Amino acid sequence: MRPSWSPLIRFVASLLIVVLLAVGLGLGGYCALLALRRGPAPRADSPALPPTAKPLPTPERLPPVPDLARIALAASDRLQARPGLAITVRVRNVASAWRTEGAGIGIARRDHQDGLVWLPFANAIERTGEILLPHTLADAGDYVLTIAAGRAFANHGYLTRHLLTLGNDSKKEIELDASASLITFAALGQKHAGPFRVLRPDDANWLPMDAATGGLILGPEQPNRLWLGNGEYELRDPLVPERSQPFAVPTSTPVQLSATLAPPRTDRP
Repeated sequence: MRPSWSPLIRFVASLLIVVLLAVGLGLGGYCALLALRRGPAPRADSPALPPTAKPLPTPERLPPVPDLARIALAASDRLQARPGLAITVRVRNVASAWRTEGAGIGIARRDHQDGLVWLPFANAIERTGEILLPHTLADAGDYVLTIAAGRAFANHGYLTRHLLTLGNDSKKEIELDASASLITFAALGQKHAGPFRVLRPDDANWLPMDAATGGLILGPEQPNRLWLGNGEYELRDPLVPERSQPFAVPTSTPVQLSATLAPPRTDRP
């Protein structure tokens, strides 16, 4: 048997269906009203096109400049016409050991504009008691000629230095003396002393090639000897400049450090 529904239940069910239908229609109408009030969705603007570039003008050849060509040709003629200054450097008293160890002559202007020219003794012409080094300078002027144990020492670690002013009518043979001595230093009653600066009074930038970094140090395991060219020198305490001692080269005896320069120390054996 089918279940029997009471009229009240049927009425309530029908009423709920009607209410749900009414709510659905109301929501649908409300959504439609909002859509109508908002209007259509905005559209993206079309991108702006870049402006059309103007065409470049057709290139034209520049007119010739005859004056420029004439000036350049004249300068070239002057450079080719300059013959230079040929000289021959005669070097006396070169120790035999220095001829095979890279020693030579450095030539530079006093203003150092043209750099350094290095003439090694190995390329020299040997004669009795002297060697010859021919060279052609760019032109006349004031020059510095140095004799050094190597190119690296030509400017500030040289043995001897010569300042010359050469003119077009100057003597073309230059004589230099390469006399140098291996000087021994000693401190009376001391096994250790130093370091000391070795200076040339005529050149504040000079440094001895054998003691350029740490100075002269006297000790049982130190070389205590320096190659020095003939001239005047000075030993100086780097911490107390008032302590100094002049000496000259050549000398037949070792250079003894005075008690003022190297006072005895009791803190060392």
